[in-house]
Parts: sequence; C-alpha cells; structure tokens
Amino acid sequence: MARRKPSDSAFPAGVVLIDKPLGITSHGVVSKLRKLFDTRRIGHGGTLDPAATGVLVLFTGRATRLAPYLGGGAKVYLTTIRFGEATTTDDAEGDICATGSVPNQTYAGISASAERFLGYIDQIPPAVSAVHHEGERAYRIARRGDSVELKPRRVHIDAIDVLEWNPPDLVARVTCGTGTYIRSLARDWGEHLGTHAHVRTLRRERSGVFRIEDAITLDEIADRLQSGASYRELVTDPGAALVEALGDQTVLNPDDTKRFVCGNDVRDDSGELDTVAVLDASGTLLGVGERRSDGSLAPVVVLSAP
Repeated sequence: MARRKPSDSAFPAGVVLIDKPLGITSHGVVSKLRKLFDTRRIGHGGTLDPAATGVLVLFTGRATRLAPYLGGGAKVYLTTIRFGEATTTDDAEGDICATGSVPNQTYAGISASAERFLGYIDQIPPAVSAVHHEGERAYRIARRGDSVELKPRRVHIDAIDVLEWNPPDLVARVTCGTGTYIRSLARDWGEHLGTHAHVRTLRRERSGVFRIEDAITLDEIADRLQSGASYRELVTDPGAALVEALGDQTVLNPDDTKRFVCGNDVRDDSGELDTVAVLDASGTLLGVGERRSDGSLAPVVVLSAP
C-alpha cells in the first residue's frame, strides 16, 4: 500500500537530526529530504560547509518556526588542521596557494598557542563563505576571481582541546559560539605561529542541544521509508529539546491551552520574565511563550492548530 502523504500544513512538526555527508551543501540536504518526505515544509537551523560532515538540524512542518530557538547554542567540532600550507578556501577543497615551515612546537607548546584564540575574538570569515558582502554571497564573488575583503566579526570560542599533534597535522576539538569559522581559526592559528594552515577535515559533533550520537544519515532515512516507516516515526518531537534549550517550561490547563493555541495571552503567576516552552497537560508541545511584566504569557510561536 502506498504511503499516504500528509498535506504540507499537516506534516508532523518536529526535528530531523542529519549526519551530513561530505561534499553536499546544507541546502542540498534540505532538498533531498524534501524529496524523501514529499513536502516543502523543511528548513535547516544553521549551515554546515560542504567540506564538513556531522550534525545538521532540520525542522519539519510548523516546527520550522522553532529554528530561532533551537538553531543556536554552542557548537562542537572535531577538526584536523594542517600547518605549513594555505589553500584558496582555507580547507582541503581549495588549491594550495602558499607554503611555509611547520611549527617546531612540542605538544605542550602547540596547545598553549591555542589560548590566543579563546574568549571573544574578532575573526574575518573565509573569502569562500556564505557571508554577504555588498548584497552578494562572498563565495560567488570569490569564484568569479574577484577579490573580497570581509569585515571582522566578533565571535566566541569556549575551548580548544588539542587531542593530537603529529606535525604537520593537529587534531583538536573546538567548542564555540554561532558564527565561528573553524577555517578562519586554522588560518589565523597558522599566522600566529608565523606560517600557514588550513582545515583538512571538519566534523560537527554538537549543535546546541543536538548531538551526533542521535543523528541519522539520508541513506538510512531512505531505507526506513522503503521498509514502510511512516514520516512521523522519522521526525522527533521537539518538546524535550526546546525545554533543554530554553531552560524552562510551563504547563497549561485545558482552558488556557485553548486560548494559547488560538493566539491569546493566558495568565502566568510565575513572576518570571523569560521565554519558555509551553506544553499542555499531556506533555504535548504547544509552542513558545513569553512571560511579561503584567503577569501574562503571550504566544510567540504556536505549533498546535486550534
């Protein structure tokens, strides 16, 4: 029996955590999943370079509205950086454009040199990146052969743990905030040590509350659909993730649930002023609410239709 496709408006609201393969853009992953699920109501919560693998968070149905709340948070990357070579893209996809010496550093020395990049730093994105420059993506300008000078952006790096140092290659786990480019970190690290460097491999292990251990590949999704799995079986309810990301929740009684899903404010006596996950008495996620100073809880995102 053919699988019955829900309408776009009725497609299950949830999260699909993809282990992105090498060589495909984030939008390419979205396009493939749209074809597999036969719906347009899919979006991603933050891009990942084509040369990178790992966690890519996708939202389905009404849950696409949760991207601003679930697409952020700290990112964790496992990367291999090669010192002594620069490339045109700051990663292994580009051509080698400059060479230099390999740092004569001990493991302790190379680890200590990473401290220069901890905390808030001003970082210039790679020329081949999705950053906008004068109304156009930087990578399009660069691929035309035109030069592009991007402005530094303030980013935050929480930790750089050097796991291996086998010159010229270094393996590190980097924990950082949204907007940080590991390719820029590699480039700048090389310059800091008087040479060049670029990213050889990059894998995102965590994005906010989402971890690689819970991810699934596109091939696995295709196989499960072929075996008769329903769309709902492959889409994870976003409730637990939203509660973890926002750090708070409120549960509504049946009357307030009806008011909330119709877009109306409800009474909130918590005394708090924050943004919370809103659930009904059964634990079903209704959406996102904002606690206000007048003692009300205002709907910001509503997932459940009235």
